[in-house]
Amino acid sequence: MTTLTQVLTPADELLISAARDIETFLAEIRRLNTDDDAWRILIAAKCKALNERLSNLHTRLENQVQGARAAIDDLRKALTEYREDIRNGAGIRSLSNFQVAMGQRYDVLAETLRTRRITIPLTTALELGESDVEGDRRPKLRRAFFHILMGVVCAGLYQFVVNRALALVLLSAFVVFFGAVEILRRFSTRINDFWTDRIFGRLGRPQERYQTNSASYYMWGMALITLVAPKTVVCTALLVLAFGDPIASAIGYRFHLVRFKNGKSLGGTFAFAVASGLVAGLYLGLYGGMSTPAWIGLAAVMATTGAAAELWSGKLDDNFVIPVVCAGAGMVFTLAFS
Repeated sequence: MTTLTQVLTPADELLISAARDIETFLAEIRRLNTDDDAWRILIAAKCKALNERLSNLHTRLENQVQGARAAIDDLRKALTEYREDIRNGAGIRSLSNFQVAMGQRYDVLAETLRTRRITIPLTTALELGESDVEGDRRPKLRRAFFHILMGVVCAGLYQFVVNRALALVLLSAFVVFFGAVEILRRFSTRINDFWTDRIFGRLGRPQERYQTNSASYYMWGMALITLVAPKTVVCTALLVLAFGDPIASAIGYRFHLVRFKNGKSLGGTFAFAVASGLVAGLYLGLYGGMSTPAWIGLAAVMATTGAAAELWSGKLDDNFVIPVVCAGAGMVFTLAFS
């Protein structure tokens, strides 16, 4: 049950109704079927109907809710472009990119309601078992736990069990395997569905169905830094990624302070730097084999660099960008102060 902290106005009720319609639409386009002409016709018709619904809402709202009209304008433009793309035979990549953009535009509308202290009843998302309607920034505990566990396990194995030569052999095998899977997914719907639904299930993001999986980027990044960086730097980079990224997501979602244009936030970036700095400092203090000023400096540099990489990672997956940039900064620091 959704608890409202103030009496809903007619404008609020209209916005909540529109939000539900958009949630439903986002759920319906999760599985692209671009080879089916009937699917294209159906989705194009739904785009038109939702666009008309938003047009009517835009007119009725007038200026009652500041910010909502602009958000609705953006959503209508996106729907118009998507409908034209579908009718003109656009491919999977173009249409899947729209899903991400549509979710981000939905965020603006949702933020308008949040500023009025209204929670959107996510009935559609609850039926799906997860919420994918907020630009994929809503923290997912299962994914966060797996993210931290993988980082700790990988760093622990490299620190205590596996030497560099064996690590490179194992990572090379993983790189080849994940690369082959990513190629096969482009040609086989059955392999793609098995990989995204059965292997990763709820751990994956919706857009990963038609984009390179984050796990592949993770393996590629880990292989690269293991090849070029010292063991201490590699383990620290993995721990920075493991703890910093999910904590940034959780804190940034609830206490964003300032939201940047790319969807990231000042609160999330600060949380990333602090949390990963503490974990990196603990590891380096115990196993780094450095003087106290050295390991404190290295932990601070790698945590800060990792936070900056997470903030500005852009289209390239941060599971690759963060460890690579972080390890690069760590190597420079160790060379400068060795």
